[in-house]
This record gives sequence, C-alpha cells and structure tokens, in this order.
Amino acid sequence: MTEKPGEYDFTGEFGLPTKEESLRCPEKLSAEGKRVYDVIMTVIREGIDDSGGCKAFYSPVDWKARGEDYGHTSELVVVYDGGDIGVYFDRFGYTTLRDEMNAALEAAGYYYEPATCWYGCVYPI
Repeated sequence: MTEKPGEYDFTGEFGLPTKEESLRCPEKLSAEGKRVYDVIMTVIREGIDDSGGCKAFYSPVDWKARGEDYGHTSELVVVYDGGDIGVYFDRFGYTTLRDEMNAALEAAGYYYEPATCWYGCVYPI
C-alpha cells in the first residue's frame, strides 16, 4: 500500500485496517488533541465493531498534509465513512449516542462540528 501523509500500512484482511489500527491515536496530536481522543474513546468503549475500512482519527497536521480543505485548526479530525463510529457523531439518527458524545466533549471543554457526511472535527469551546 502506498503511504500518504498520516497513513500507515494496514494489516487487516484485503489491506483494510484492523479495529485496533483504525482506532489508533494519531502520533502528531497536541496534548489537547490527545485529551479529546481520550474523551471519545471513553464514550465509545467497545461499541465499535467496524471502521468502515478507514482510519478513524487524524491529527490536523496529517489531515492538511492529505490535502483536505477543512479541519486544520481543530484538535482532532474524526472520520466515520461507513464505520460504526458515525453513530456517535451525526449519522443514522442515533440521537442518544450522539448526545452522549456531545455531552462528554462539552464537559471537557470541546465541541464536535460536522464537516461532511463522512468526517467532522473537534474544537475547543
């Protein structure tokens, strides 16, 4: 697999990420970004079975290096293109899970902002 900025070789079937790889904390996160990641992982616990074949978390640095247009000033970029993590943010109408995530982020001093139908970003309040 060709490596892009912020990507890594996946070891799962068909070159897709394993659950552990898809939920890995990005290396280039700020201390605040790591805090956001920890809040999110506490909320989702073991509720994620499928990443949708994509890496779920990016640092803003890696996101910009990928050539993406938005999210460069966020603390963390969350990608849920077809993955279970989307129900905790803004997909499928699972308002209870989304509300739980928003409350946890807000309690820690952050908010989630959808960017497209497949990713969003977390910013300080």
